[in-house]
Amino acid sequence: MGLRLLALVALALAGCGDVDVVQSVSEADAHRAVSALERAGVAARYEATAGAQRSATYRVRVAPSQVARAVATLNDVGLPRSEQPGFAASWGERSLVTSRAEERARAAQAIAGELARTLEGLDGVRSARVHIATRDDADLDGEGAQRHPTASVLVLHASAAPPVEASQVRALVAAAVEGMRPDDVTVVFARHAPRSAAHAPMTQVGPIVVAAESASALKMLLGVLFGCVVILGVSLARLRWPSRRGESR
Repeated sequence: MGLRLLALVALALAGCGDVDVVQSVSEADAHRAVSALERAGVAARYEATAGAQRSATYRVRVAPSQVARAVATLNDVGLPRSEQPGFAASWGERSLVTSRAEERARAAQAIAGELARTLEGLDGVRSARVHIATRDDADLDGEGAQRHPTASVLVLHASAAPPVEASQVRALVAAAVEGMRPDDVTVVFARHAPRSAAHAPMTQVGPIVVAAESASALKMLLGVLFGCVVILGVSLARLRWPSRRGESR
């Protein structure tokens, strides 16, 4: 009985296999997710997805007891990011006959996706969205001049101040779109403060996740419980030993 109880305690402390919380992402996104989880006190690791062919994809894994906290943390920081389609996605499927308006819209969507990826690569940018309104050749203003294309950019950042100047964002977007001027670009910054940042740092003791400040007390308690189990097992073994000797006689 004592040995069985010891085995159950050992299995409980060992825990179960890791669980995927992020799947089919790039290595950069997997690294971002692991970094965000570790800052929140969640032990995580990433590895290549089995069976990946040309473009390798990755997954992020955590202990089963940390799944709920990991998912909440990733939601707070906006990971993994939902990327806008770039050139490969926008031009991957084309109809047999395309109009100039459709080609123009596809090109604008592709450029917007590439610009969003560029902005999200900046340190401190949580996510970015770029929307481009192309001009129609038939659109004329009152003086007969063609209307310039316009763009709107939303940048979510974690720091108190934006990590990039609005003028730099305008210059970047305007340079990527033919006929666009920096004045045609509207930039909006918004701070995204994750709720999990206000939580106390967490750590894991076996399969149990606790506040870091309580880890020492929990380890001491588990040590005492383990010692009691050992003493109980030894005592039961000694109680059964005389009876076995009597039976052997």
